[in-house]
Parts: sequence; structure tokens; C-alpha cells
Amino acid sequence: MRLISEHKPGYALQREFQTDPGIYQLDLDRIWRAAALRGHTCQVKQPGDYFVFDVDTDSIILIRGDDERIHALHNTCRHRA
Repeated sequence: MRLISEHKPGYALQREFQTDPGIYQLDLDRIWRAAALRGHTCQVKQPGDYFVFDVDTDSIILIRGDDERIHALHNTCRHRA
């Protein structure tokens, strides 16, 4: 809260916004993991087309299914979890 109250509009964010592990975790939890599906539908034109991207340590798979809809899956491996 201190960093936000000290921030001057029109100026760059203070260094802690980029380096503080707690702020990084909040950013991941509240922004990236909540709504970070990145890409374009043209990357998955046909059923079976997919691409993978990472959000921190999470791997996300976007795939166009046989139903023509785009699905997002959290890439996990049960036997290594």
C-alpha cells in the first residue's frame, strides 16, 4: 500500500514493483493467472491446432477442439505432481 500511495502519476513505477517477490506473486495471482490467455484465434485455425505458453511456472495449452471451439488447458503431469 505504501508504494501505491507514494507513486507519482506520470512517473515510472518504483523499483520494488519490478523486484519485490510479494508484488510479483500478487501480479501472478490477480492478473496473469486470472485472465492471461494470450494469442489469436488464427493460431488455432483447424481442429487439433494448438499452442503453448507459460505464465511463470504454469504451462497453458490452447487448442481448437473437434467442436470448433477453443479450449484452454493447464498443462499438468499427474505422475510428476
